[in-house]
Amino acid sequence: MTNMNTLSLLDQEFKTNDEFLLNEFKMYPFELDHFQKHAIEKTLKGDNLLITAATGSGKTLPAEYAMINAWRKGKKTIYTSPIKSLSNQKFYEFKKKFKDISFAIMTGDIKYNANEADVIIMTTEILRNLLYKKQYDDSKINYKLDLDIDLKKDVGCVIFDEAHYLNDRDRGKVWEECFVLLPKHINLVLLSATMNNSAEIALWLQNVKEKPCHLIPKKERIIPLNHYIYYTSRYPKRVKDQEFTKLHSKNANKLIHILDNVGNFNEINYQIIKQLKKQDYQYHNSYNNNVIVIQRLVSLLEKKKLLPCLFFVFSRKKCLKLAKCIEKSLITSQQIGEIQRIVKWNIHKLDYPKMYLESEEFQEIQSLLFKGVAIHHSGLRPVYKEIIEILYSKGLIKVLFATETFAIGVNMPTKTVIFTSLQKYTNSEFRYLNTSEYLQMSGRAGRRGLDKIGTVILMANLFDLPVPMGLKITMCGNSNNIVSKFDLSYKFILKILLNNEYDFNNFLQNTLMFKQNNNENERIKMRYKEGEEYLKKLPKLKRSKKDYDNYYNLQNKNQLKKKEKKYIKKMESEEDFKNDYKNYLEQYEINSELNYLKESVENIDYNNVIYQSLNKVMEYLKKYNYIEDVLTKDITNENVKIKGIIASQINECNEILLTELLVNNYFDNLDDGEICGVLALFLNTSCLNEEMKVRDVSVLDIEDKLKNKIKKIEELNYNLSKDEETLQIFINTDWELNLDMIEYCYKWCKGYKYHELYFDNYSGNFIKDILKLDNLICTLEVLCTILEKYELYNKLNEIHSKILRDIVNNESLYIKL
Repeated sequence: MTNMNTLSLLDQEFKTNDEFLLNEFKMYPFELDHFQKHAIEKTLKGDNLLITAATGSGKTLPAEYAMINAWRKGKKTIYTSPIKSLSNQKFYEFKKKFKDISFAIMTGDIKYNANEADVIIMTTEILRNLLYKKQYDDSKINYKLDLDIDLKKDVGCVIFDEAHYLNDRDRGKVWEECFVLLPKHINLVLLSATMNNSAEIALWLQNVKEKPCHLIPKKERIIPLNHYIYYTSRYPKRVKDQEFTKLHSKNANKLIHILDNVGNFNEINYQIIKQLKKQDYQYHNSYNNNVIVIQRLVSLLEKKKLLPCLFFVFSRKKCLKLAKCIEKSLITSQQIGEIQRIVKWNIHKLDYPKMYLESEEFQEIQSLLFKGVAIHHSGLRPVYKEIIEILYSKGLIKVLFATETFAIGVNMPTKTVIFTSLQKYTNSEFRYLNTSEYLQMSGRAGRRGLDKIGTVILMANLFDLPVPMGLKITMCGNSNNIVSKFDLSYKFILKILLNNEYDFNNFLQNTLMFKQNNNENERIKMRYKEGEEYLKKLPKLKRSKKDYDNYYNLQNKNQLKKKEKKYIKKMESEEDFKNDYKNYLEQYEINSELNYLKESVENIDYNNVIYQSLNKVMEYLKKYNYIEDVLTKDITNENVKIKGIIASQINECNEILLTELLVNNYFDNLDDGEICGVLALFLNTSCLNEEMKVRDVSVLDIEDKLKNKIKKIEELNYNLSKDEETLQIFINTDWELNLDMIEYCYKWCKGYKYHELYFDNYSGNFIKDILKLDNLICTLEVLCTILEKYELYNKLNEIHSKILRDIVNNESLYIKL
């Protein structure tokens, strides 16, 4: 029997004489890698897998085999992905590749073939909601999941693509909940490109699921990468500095190698480019024009046969700006004709092709496509992103300007990756990319079967160059450790309480948070013990500790009296003073640390903090009548009140605030547009221009009744959040209300056309938010049936057709193909 505290690391050469296994390997028309063979063997044994491998290394193959293995046994597979676009693409890829297996897709927007399929592709949030689907009249509460499946009986395998999302600040807790909640007999396959503490995660899963979880790494890339820096400037004709002219001739307008495929960083070359850029600026010789810089690099890449290329740009607005820098066409007239044919053939599969083809947004996209250039970011309409992906996969786009989301999962390798910056904007500030992010993006370079090597380029003209050590850490450092993002949200506690299958204490003790807290407690105790042992080995002081304490304090005093100076001089004149005082200082430092560690051991039990936090959250829920006033240790599903049941079903926004609005009749006297205006408070999109941001609802062009209602909601929201603060509850409740979308949603429901809204953001964001609005309305409909609010239910039911119109739909080319 496997020792659950012993890691199974499979990084060695695979050897077997098993005929069945050898025949399974022959399913593939190529020789499998050792890590793929290990994965197949352990899948057949019913074990769990954590596969860590670089992008393009073939880690999807073991996942596909696990899917086939479940299908052979008559079991379903759930394939989860972190983003909807990746789900759509996987649906298309699998459907095309596995003709005998049926596939379904479930995202927040799309539900297709869900109850009939062998493999269901879904976002991780939908899986989490499915796992909680147990209590309180399923026919009422959960019909909107639209999936009739018994996880215990029907599902044989769950695959988690991009499993390092466990580390995502906002969504990581969803992955953690899924890992704990999934039945133990279901096989888990976790795929991740970057995970530094993968051994810790594998051991945690092994203990939680009570069966082996094998760590199967693939450290070497199939296509190695070479990293370069590129700097361009005009030839220094008028500069008399011969050294500079020589430096320029040798290094400007060239690809300068700074990192090889085995991780050797060339600091000398990097420093040369830093120096060149600095002197160029001093001599006013540098280019400030993006058009010239982009054109020169693309021309060089075309000349060196390094196209297609992918520019990573950390601003959606800048994607289009840089794409427009390319003026000449990079494709033939025949390829332009092929683009036209593919676009027309795909778009005409949609319900309203004319709407897509004649929009101003598409005209701009098409003008770029006819040059072999494209952009890709979250602000584009989903259909436009998909047509760009399809054209890119066929080699008809030579230069793509994309944001970071293009690096997440989407299977779009390229020959060359270019960084236009090494900084990104997060949490209201700019910061340098961490190693995981850099590796994820640079990993797109190198196409398996087409390229012998992938090329990565830093565009030195477009950003300030960091110090060499900073760049080396970004490019060659360790990927991030996975740290639990679990928290005790109100909805989580209510869901667990309502579900009889999960014991609250057992659940908490199975979380990664609990394990990592235990590890931290043990680490502190171990450090304390080691410190004590080390202290015992130090030589005894030759003078009293009190003497040295006095000396130490005097040394740190600003002004000394004559008597004190004499005392110091006397101490320092004594034999072997220096060595003995050095010994004292070492003892002093160790004792200080031991005192700190002792205090930590006595006062901080990290897992006790969890239960203290739990009691505070319970106190809040009792105060607002979500649960009955009983001791936390005695509470059961019978103690959850109707408000608790309502809140437990709200997944897309602040469950406390929306519950209070619903049960306290805030929606009852509102018309359809006003309901949309209120729900817009829970949407994500803000105005791009600072002067357009709404800071006071009174400036909006909406009815006074709605303005007054919003003001009352703002007051309620303030009181609810203040009570949370008073109770010192530190969980990630989103109390921020978005005023920017109120007028847009109100008018959209009232029949305004999209162009009449003058929407201050991208159309893709508008579509995304209106689809979320529709999901919120679906949630409210379900909750109205529980509360028997049938008049409001009927009003809500009529809103769908008013908001799901024109550009707002959930169409996907991948579903139609």
